[in-house]
Amino acid sequence: MNNLKQILHPQKTALLIIDMQNDYCHPNGMCAKIGSDVSSVERMLPNLKNLIENARRINLKIIFIRTTHDEWTDSTAIKS
Repeated sequence: MNNLKQILHPQKTALLIIDMQNDYCHPNGMCAKIGSDVSSVERMLPNLKNLIENARRINLKIIFIRTTHDEWTDSTAIKS
């Protein structure tokens, strides 16, 4: 990962981190409670942290996207 700047152009590239939220990733989150296996997230976290650190080192734009829920956006399917 030391050569991140050699393969990416920081002014034209962004790192998107999507839905790294407790409900999707934590053993006590919603997905785990309904039976989804979230164990791969724990194994992947050191790599993600390393990627973020290296992206920050080369001033790469990092965008964290998270899901939000309210009555307007939730459907009955997600509540089941």
